[in-house]
Amino acid sequence: MEQPEIPSSKNNKAFVLDLIKAIVVVLLVTGLTYSVSSHLYFLATGKSISSWWFLSVLASIVSWPWSIRGNIVNSSLQIYDVLTIFAFVVTCLFFINKFLKRTDKGEQKSLVFMQLIRRLIISYFTIGLLFSITGYIERAIENKPEVFSPLVGIPLDIIWWPWSLRGYTIHNNIGFQVFTTWFSCALALVIVLFRCIKDCRKLHNS
Repeated sequence: MEQPEIPSSKNNKAFVLDLIKAIVVVLLVTGLTYSVSSHLYFLATGKSISSWWFLSVLASIVSWPWSIRGNIVNSSLQIYDVLTIFAFVVTCLFFINKFLKRTDKGEQKSLVFMQLIRRLIISYFTIGLLFSITGYIERAIENKPEVFSPLVGIPLDIIWWPWSLRGYTIHNNIGFQVFTTWFSCALALVIVLFRCIKDCRKLHNS
């Protein structure tokens, strides 16, 4: 009977080194994204930048987690915060997928993982579209004025709906739009988890 291959200490060392490199790359890419995008935002909006801008750029590369955390706590996320979070998530997903391919049945695991990501992305934008449409319906029923036309408001809602939903929930402004969105989130989570479990079982039995 063929014995399973035991990973050598050399392989373990290589894995740890690759993991450290991945963490460094994730932090560096995310930090650069935050630093560059935030300073470009300040320039575009006419905000003053320190004459020691080079040091400010370097400091932002390191301090971005605390800056974003502060903006999240104060409910004042800016476009550069969103870009930074996006860069962090995408870079992490890239390396997770890369490490999955190195394991047993790596290609199949990678396929299951990417299917999960696709379903989450589709769910996110579908819920955002539903959030926007139900919002326009609710405001039309209550005869409330619209801040943006649907051509502008719907794309914004599709992207920013989690922050809007959080604000409505915190201030107990729970109406048809908020209730429908929370219900959709729960339903989407159940469907995605069910499909993921089903794919994992297929992978295990293959």
